[in-house]
Amino acid sequence: VLNSELDTLFRNNGSTFNALTVSSKATVDVSASLTTDAGDMILNADTDSNGTGRIFFVFDPTLTSAGDITLNSSSGAPGIDVNSSVTMFAAGTINVNDDFNATINATLNADDGINVNGDFIANQNIILNGDANGTADGNDTISFADGVTLQSNSGNISLNTSQALGAFAVNAGNGI
Repeated sequence: VLNSELDTLFRNNGSTFNALTVSSKATVDVSASLTTDAGDMILNADTDSNGTGRIFFVFDPTLTSAGDITLNSSSGAPGIDVNSSVTMFAAGTINVNDDFNATINATLNADDGINVNGDFIANQNIILNGDANGTADGNDTISFADGVTLQSNSGNISLNTSQALGAFAVNAGNGI
């Protein structure tokens, strides 16, 4: 568990943890790949809820978790910003709990489904794979909070799931 009064930065070289929980009052800045080899990965930004923190990804990081991946940023904050592409792999579920904006591609692969609780936008391709292990086991759902927008400005949107749930809008630049 990492707790920070200000920013938490992951830079230069990739890091592997058994499990990882980060709680930052300001920004969680990820510019290197992160891996958990035994448990969940939880990134919490703006934990004081003053609306100034965010989760920020740059330099095409890959997040890999032996369990779930959860991204939390307080509502009203800048949210989850990706100034590059980002790729995520989770043996469990991926939870995106704020608005997500990627300047290039966003690829999320989870064995047990994906939950999107904010607008999800990428300038290029969006790939959401809720069944990354290829086993139809009832946990492969991609769920969107009601009113969420899934938008690719100039790329494709690909959803691999046994079921997509929620009342959400889809805007695809090149197609679905």
